[in-house]
Amino acid sequence: MELFHNLVLGFDVAFSLQNLWFCFIGCFLGTLIGVLKDGVPYFGLMDQPFTGERFWSGDQASYHSVRGGQPVAMKSRSCTRIEDAILTSTHPDLFEGERAAVLAHLKSVARLTRYGGDCYSYCLLAAGHVDLIIESDLKPYDIVALIPIIERAGGRVTTWDGSDASSGGDIIAAGDPRLLEAALKLINRR
Repeated sequence: MELFHNLVLGFDVAFSLQNLWFCFIGCFLGTLIGVLKDGVPYFGLMDQPFTGERFWSGDQASYHSVRGGQPVAMKSRSCTRIEDAILTSTHPDLFEGERAAVLAHLKSVARLTRYGGDCYSYCLLAAGHVDLIIESDLKPYDIVALIPIIERAGGRVTTWDGSDASSGGDIIAAGDPRLLEAALKLINRR
């Protein structure tokens, strides 16, 4: 049994205990807790301390609350075309070489691109405020908690080749599964 999978400067800690995987990421940027059940992301929670917001997945839906208030079910928004999409990413400097070219191409087609937000952007996608997120070289502890939050709100998360995202890698998330398919075609046409 592997107890500590990753420890970096006290901010990132992930550990595995049989078929559960809990993930924690620094309190300033947001705390992520993700649980895998039989190797599949099952539960996710993202707590954003400086805004007092909490986002989490239930069995059938995802929820949002502010400062402990009444939970509100989230629904990602419908957006089928990249030309109509609001695209986000943490920062363009995190993309190098061909990955940077992929980001630049997607950005040139999207209606609007915004940077920053880290894990908060994924919750904004689940809540229907942005449409598409692209990231490069994420670790499992960066994404496991966010997958069920997005997917139970109606979105999808994969790697750039359409594979399972729970192991990390180059990640793309969309609030509308049809938008994800369009973005994957654009990325893989290059």
